[in-house]
Parts: sequence; structure tokens; C-alpha cells
Amino acid sequence: EAHAATRDDARLIRTEVERCREIILRMGARAGGTMGEVPERVLPSSVWERCVARLSEGEAARVERGQDGTSPFVCHASALEQVVGSLLQNALDATRPSGGRVRVASEQSARWTTFQVTDDGPGIPKEDLARIGEPFFTTKPAGEGMGLGVFLARTFAESAQGTLTF
Repeated sequence: EAHAATRDDARLIRTEVERCREIILRMGARAGGTMGEVPERVLPSSVWERCVARLSEGEAARVERGQDGTSPFVCHASALEQVVGSLLQNALDATRPSGGRVRVASEQSARWTTFQVTDDGPGIPKEDLARIGEPFFTTKPAGEGMGLGVFLARTFAESAQGTLTF
């Protein structure tokens, strides 16, 4: 039991250090940029697998995988994983008090790959919806969020000619 808790703590520290590294790199580059990353072919399922692998065991157990598109697509994979992982973490944080579930899935058309993160949390208050995506805006308690995850996700989506909707 203590070994599992220590392993979860080490995984959390590693994840947060990586998150901080990515944020610092992004702040030094154009917001939402890909820092010279070469686009590569990936499967939607591999994006989810890498995002879930960064979670603690308890968080990963709360993630339900829906159906995924089956065609590889070309993208800046590590940047995509960073922003999708941030949205996944936000959903887990929003459902933490109730131990709620988060569902992830993807859909594909001839032109687009869409990633979806849904949760059974309380939802985003109407007054916050207008501000979501502003840099440094967060609904998390002080010290628990930097307010950059959704901003970077939106900027990344727009740079890929996509959208981010709530």
C-alpha cells in the first residue's frame, strides 16, 4: 500500500515536472506553437494511450475509453498530447470530489480528427464559459491551476485550423 502511494507520488511529480517544462518551452515560443516539432502519422488511440499513461493509477481507473477513429493522421503529436492531456486532467479535476467518470473518444471524417473529453462533473458555470480559454483564467482553487491549459489547447487547435468547444 505504501509502495503504491510512493509510486503514485513519483508519477505525479514526473508528470508535473514535464508539464512545467512544456509550459516554459511554450511561453518562450509563440503561444500554441510546436517548437519545431516535425509532424508525424499517429492513431487517435495512441494519443489517448499516451495521455492516460501520464495519469496516476486512480485517475486512469476513472477514464472510460469510447470508440476511436482507426485511420492514422498527421499532426504535431507531442503538442497534441500535451493539450489533450491537459483537457483530460481538467475533466478529472472537475469530477474529483464525486469520484466521477471521464469519457474520452475520437471521431474521424475525411478531413478532420476530433478528440472528445466528457465528464459527469457539475459543468462550467455560465459566467465562466465566456472567459474560458483566457490566459491565466482558472476556476481551480489558488495554487491548483495556472490557467494556461485551456488557453494553450485553444491556441493549438486554432493553429491547426481546428476549434475547441465546450
